[in-house]
Amino acid sequence: MDLTPQPSFDDVKSQLERWPAIAQALGKSEAYAQRATLLIESANEGEIVSAEAAAAFQQDLNLYTTQLNTLRDWYRTAMRLGKSPEYLQHIQSVGESFKQGTPVSPKAIEAMKIDLASSG
Repeated sequence: MDLTPQPSFDDVKSQLERWPAIAQALGKSEAYAQRATLLIESANEGEIVSAEAAAAFQQDLNLYTTQLNTLRDWYRTAMRLGKSPEYLQHIQSVGESFKQGTPVSPKAIEAMKIDLASSG
């Protein structure tokens, strides 16, 4: 029996509203983000969200949350490694852009991997 507290409808709805930005941050196609927008509009009009759509959203949200947490770990690791204030500011900027729907660049991902590997 799962005793994990379930999020309220309002919590789910507010997260669902962010789905297009989450999809963009994850590098999903524009068409995918547009479908998410249409699904949100339908849900706001009282239509029931299909199980498949709910599962896709949950999968995207989980991946987004994991990536956001990894960006936070990168920042903390860079601080421990004594990286410059400019470098830390860049990481913060990458994280803020990600939250706004911009995917993390391959160059930033490579730097993150190097820093995280250096902390081990």
